[in-house]
Amino acid sequence: MSYYPPFVANQVFHVFNHAVSNENLYRTRENYRYFLRLLGTHIEPIAHIYAYNLLPNHFHLLLQIKSIPELTRYYQLSKQAEPPPQIEWTDFVSQQFSNCFNAYAKGFNKHFGRKGVLFMKRVKRTLVQDSLYFKNVLHYIHYNAIHHNLCKTLQEWVWNSYDSLLSVEATRLKRDVVLKCFGGPTFFINFHDQPPLLLNDCTLEFGHYYYT
Repeated sequence: MSYYPPFVANQVFHVFNHAVSNENLYRTRENYRYFLRLLGTHIEPIAHIYAYNLLPNHFHLLLQIKSIPELTRYYQLSKQAEPPPQIEWTDFVSQQFSNCFNAYAKGFNKHFGRKGVLFMKRVKRTLVQDSLYFKNVLHYIHYNAIHHNLCKTLQEWVWNSYDSLLSVEATRLKRDVVLKCFGGPTFFINFHDQPPLLLNDCTLEFGHYYYT
């Protein structure tokens, strides 16, 4: 039986999922761009996004669910109503992820004349409970394209957040939080120059991992 920690307000999560069977989630550059736009539409309103990596058949996100007051404001804005007293915010957040992935799958299927589910059932996640785990998960996320032999350097794979976190250009990522955790850009780069301590999708050296 699988167990995934609920999307609790203020908690940090490594979120990831995979395409079904031997499918790819992204076939063209526009597919990658479209997925990132949908993250902005559906996930950014309910979470602070720290890092991401999009691979041909799966993705990784590092994010923090926003506070209850922030979720309440988004509910009021998006639904033009007050949240009911009995609302379960974990369900509300989970629905946002479902809306994001369903929207992507619908657009993907329409574009390629495809039918059926695209993502594996239920988005997987790990709970990130300390700064060391945070740094190692973020490093693992950025390194994932190298791990899968898609490139040789972090800069070669354009569908991750490594360059955006070091850039001075505007970004939706919570760059200041990330760089502060690493101790600044130089330490961020030095940390990424070392082999990642996290081993693979189901074996982590730090923290708690939940998987099927």
